[in-house]
Amino acid sequence: METLKPYKIKRRAFVLAMVFSAIFLTLGIILLVHSLITGFDTRFFGGDWNSVLYTFQGLGFLYIGLDQLRYEKFFIQWDDNGITYLLRKSKRVEVIHFKSIESVEIKLYDIVLKVNGETKTINLEGFQFQDIKMVKEVFQSVKLSMSTKQLQVN
Repeated sequence: METLKPYKIKRRAFVLAMVFSAIFLTLGIILLVHSLITGFDTRFFGGDWNSVLYTFQGLGFLYIGLDQLRYEKFFIQWDDNGITYLLRKSKRVEVIHFKSIESVEIKLYDIVLKVNGETKTINLEGFQFQDIKMVKEVFQSVKLSMSTKQLQVN
């Protein structure tokens, strides 16, 4: 079974964002609490605004790191019987058996399938070029096997 992930999450980038988030949040909160206890100096230059900025930077890095995790759940995988996928535009895991495919249309970033009278579109945006090529080859072979079956029937 071949499995591809559309968004390659770089572990180092995630860890780096989380480390910076922890540093800036900790520093910002400590400085903010200290400045609130001693009296917050509201002057823009020379005041205590750096603690607020550090806190916002920490929250920004936290958002960047957690945003990377959101894309980890998406995948597309296939075997000899069919294809299973969960992509950004699909709300749940879809399973399509190759036997139930009636027609295949391969576009630049989309694979349009007609399955049991229903049209399904697999959007390949976010995949790297080699992965798109691999997925298109799978569906090209499905398309060829469908055309050979139609020729044998006729």
